[in-house]
Amino acid sequence: VVSCAGGQVYNFRRTPAWEKAEGEALAFSIRGLLGGHSAGVMHLGRGNGLKLMARILAAVSREMPVALASFIGGAKMNAIVSEADAVIVVPAGKADEAGQIGEKIAAEIKGELSVSDPGFAFSWVMTAEASKALITFLQLLPDGIRSMSQEIKDLVVCSSNVGILTMDGDTIDICDCIRSSEDGLKAAVSAEMEALAALTGFEAVKGTGFGGWKYDANSKLRALCADVYEKMYGEKMEFQATHGGLECGEFKS
Repeated sequence: VVSCAGGQVYNFRRTPAWEKAEGEALAFSIRGLLGGHSAGVMHLGRGNGLKLMARILAAVSREMPVALASFIGGAKMNAIVSEADAVIVVPAGKADEAGQIGEKIAAEIKGELSVSDPGFAFSWVMTAEASKALITFLQLLPDGIRSMSQEIKDLVVCSSNVGILTMDGDTIDICDCIRSSEDGLKAAVSAEMEALAALTGFEAVKGTGFGGWKYDANSKLRALCADVYEKMYGEKMEFQATHGGLECGEFKS
């Protein structure tokens, strides 16, 4: 090594004054930038999400008053920012115009970064219809305990869990896990969810599935095992049931 850079880190701070917002709020998001280590890829001319967002916001503010509710981006001081998000408030009736201005500037940026950052993407707040559909879907989506065992104390037979919600570009993705020791109940809850999805404009895509192992009060195998165990060890075998998934469910299926 025959040369290296020196450095100086700054933290620029200001305490903002806050006021009640009047007008319409909308969200801007920048995604798809490659980012990278500011020392290793600085020469590649990659876009910085914070700088690009500021450029878009400045363009909107030239046409109408803009108030910032939030502005975030970046993870490390020595990494080129690949994502940025801002929530702004504009005068009533101006949200659509503000979004269109943002799209116009974003189109310019996409052309400028076509080589260095071909994945650059700009998006703004979803429509009221899509917002209502998402809220309604989540409100009505079955979640929690659906059925308890009448034979084993405190055993959940069937449940569903809304596990993940992500919004990336043009896609809202909600991941849900149904569990049931009775395959018929699992199918019934699945049908409920698919019907709800159809009513609210969501596509229902089935992922990984696994078979259930329903409790059998008259199991000959369990009775035989319990008898042999007591003869071998001189004590009663303890029985347990789980709401987790086990290989036995697949064997049963």
